[in-house]
Amino acid sequence: YTEFPTTNTEYSTVFSKSVYNFGDAAIPTDKILKLEFNTVFGDSQIILPEGLPVRIKGEAVFGAVKLPNGNAAAFGSADYVSEHDSALSHFVQIEANAVFGNIDITLKKQGF
Repeated sequence: YTEFPTTNTEYSTVFSKSVYNFGDAAIPTDKILKLEFNTVFGDSQIILPEGLPVRIKGEAVFGAVKLPNGNAAAFGSADYVSEHDSALSHFVQIEANAVFGNIDITLKKQGF
């Protein structure tokens, strides 16, 4: 993806593998954006740009959600809040749900 969606968006992966690569997308600065990722019996990789002000809530049931800081929800929930530039007051809010599946969320350094 070269940009983030302009509205709140839900992505689903069922019985397959998906890669959501926002690593080169411009960081949205004009509003709070909510993204939901659901993976059921599959694997999803979510790549975010480093420096993105983001709040992630990961929930897993018989699966795992791995967060950018290495923490993971294996059966239950885990949260992640990025360090961010104080000039950026809006966060991207991500809800990541895995049921009998895995979600891996990583940060991509800009320019690489």
